[in-house]
Amino acid sequence: MITAWTDRYTIVHLTLAQPNETFRLSHRVLDLRRARMTRNIQLRSKVLHAARNHLHSCNFTEIETPILLRSSPEGAREFLVPTRVHRSASDAPLGATRSTPPLPSPQFYALQQSPQQPKQLLIASGSTQRYFQIAKCFRDEDGRKDRQAEFTQLDVEMAFVSGAADAELEEEGWRMGGGEVKRTVEEFVGRMWNRARECEGAAPSVKLHPCPQRFRVMRWQEAMRRFGSDKPDLRYGLEIHSLVDEIGPRELQATEDWSKPGLTVDMLVYRPSQEAHSLSNKALADVVQKGSGIEAYKCKASSPNEVASVLLRKSAALRAYLHEAEIDAQDVDPSILCDAFEQALSKGALLSQIGNADAQNAESQHSDLCYVFVAGRKEPPEGGGTAMGDLRKRLARVLENKGALELSLSEPAFLWVTEFPLLTPSSAEEDKAHLTKGRRWTSTHHPFTAPMAQDLALLFGSAPSFSSLVGVRKEDAEVRGLDRQEQLARVRGQHYDLVLNGAEVGGGSVRIHCREVQEWLMSEVLQLTTEEIARFSALLNALSVGAPPHGGFALGVDRFLSILIGSQSIRDVIAFPKTGGGGKGLLDMVFESPARLSEKVGVHGREEEDEVLSAYALRTLEKDA
Repeated sequence: MITAWTDRYTIVHLTLAQPNETFRLSHRVLDLRRARMTRNIQLRSKVLHAARNHLHSCNFTEIETPILLRSSPEGAREFLVPTRVHRSASDAPLGATRSTPPLPSPQFYALQQSPQQPKQLLIASGSTQRYFQIAKCFRDEDGRKDRQAEFTQLDVEMAFVSGAADAELEEEGWRMGGGEVKRTVEEFVGRMWNRARECEGAAPSVKLHPCPQRFRVMRWQEAMRRFGSDKPDLRYGLEIHSLVDEIGPRELQATEDWSKPGLTVDMLVYRPSQEAHSLSNKALADVVQKGSGIEAYKCKASSPNEVASVLLRKSAALRAYLHEAEIDAQDVDPSILCDAFEQALSKGALLSQIGNADAQNAESQHSDLCYVFVAGRKEPPEGGGTAMGDLRKRLARVLENKGALELSLSEPAFLWVTEFPLLTPSSAEEDKAHLTKGRRWTSTHHPFTAPMAQDLALLFGSAPSFSSLVGVRKEDAEVRGLDRQEQLARVRGQHYDLVLNGAEVGGGSVRIHCREVQEWLMSEVLQLTTEEIARFSALLNALSVGAPPHGGFALGVDRFLSILIGSQSIRDVIAFPKTGGGGKGLLDMVFESPARLSEKVGVHGREEEDEVLSAYALRTLEKDA
């Protein structure tokens, strides 16, 4: 070995430009040498250490659960792992209704999407009343900047959680059970945030503010109607207002003879405070996006009557609403539209302008110009966002680029979103089409979420088995005259999401702890087959021998940390991440996975692969060209 020493060197080329992500991931060892990436990886360790220490101090037990489980219809697409070990019929648990196909037949594990069932079994076992785990999870989904197939979550589950809110929680807007989980999450998330603050984050330019002790709470319907999203970013205004809430024959609105149609019209009004913040035609087209169904009008803020006239003459969304409600446009009082416009103008202001006299004066002196955006949608809303909610996000990005809006990365905008629908129409869940198989309903969260106690009558309807649970509320539901599908659509779940700066960083729920209710929901509402229900036999058996009321939460560690350091990509906080493969799946640029079993091509390569696959009762399907 020869060792050489030098006392001087010359840098031939120095560039401050950062190479593209593909190049960085292909040379990850060198990329991790950069000071920023080193700080990110070290910060991850310190933040998770703070969470682990806090949970241990609160008598939580850290327990590892299996990664290799059985495939089950509970969420996203799974990663399947073929195995050479085959189960025989004699291995089936007692009481199992499924049959094992004759060998040889390929059999598979599924990588866990989350430790959901194992952690519920742990709570039912009584071996711990407070569980946590920093768990690796896997979902066969397309990669994005804030999501990849292999991810880490901080998982907690607690026994003996309440089924209803106490007075203190109700004052905060939390009207369901699981208050113990809420307070626990706020505590350990606060510890994680403040530990990063002590380290001054990984980005020197981001000076983190202290984490609030309690997080704001908002109901799902309120979030969808005011912000058009189930994960609203509260760091700016641009609030949505209904154009048609007060429209209807005055003499009929107070009677039982008139009901609003199953759609509404959203309106968002943006008024620039200076000329530089106005929207060019190109910017306006980027915000509206062709085919989105959103209408855009340039109007005078000081002329609400003119705005009302324009909307009555030109708005297709408003005409569709009036047609559905069987209201003639000539019968609409223009003052109602004027009031709606003025309220939307006030709510649409940026937070930096609200209460800022200088900004308001500048706004009034600059121009009378305002942009009125209008869109129709279903009422109640469906899914995780509306067309106007998507526009609100695009508008915020455009305004941020123009300097009209500054989104703080240092002050956390935490928000609990609660009271989600327990069930979602299958038509609104395109990413779960592989699970719905033509069924009408799918679980909004997962099939183990408990309904809110106030909605038991709506869920069970006339089912005689649960009349003792429903009580007098059953008659209340029948008096309202709702058909069965309308009843199910109104059932709310005890499900809660944690949102940070417009990104969902975690979620959880109070669980169903009664086998009869769990089995009935799967079979009668979700319409799972007997075979599909049998895949949950371990959980159902655990519930049948007695389980305490319990609930839990999972924090998406990667996404949370990326927000902490002010990055748009979770790959900046993962040592060896996967990246989107441009339609070819998720790629590991360091270890070059996924890959074929044989490096050979043609017939010889296929024969070699088939030899390996034969041990798993598999073979290649496509013939080589």
